[in-house]
Amino acid sequence: MTWDQIEGDWARYAESFCVRFEQLTEEEIKDLNGNKPNLEKRIASAYGYSRQEAETHLENWKNSVKDELEQVPTSTSGAPTY
Repeated sequence: MTWDQIEGDWARYAESFCVRFEQLTEEEIKDLNGNKPNLEKRIASAYGYSRQEAETHLENWKNSVKDELEQVPTSTSGAPTY
């Protein structure tokens, strides 16, 4: 999964992001719209991380979301089968 995919479908990922980075408000998260550099800045600011630490936390979140998506069962058409 790439950041272009996340940014392009931010509404799908924002809830998971909100749960992981709960010190940011829903409005902030919505306004950031999946923009990686801006997400890193806000995470660093909200949590007192260096920019590099924020980038690491953001990558860890991205990988956890990717893992969750890979575990969703799909039908033969490729659609999720919730």
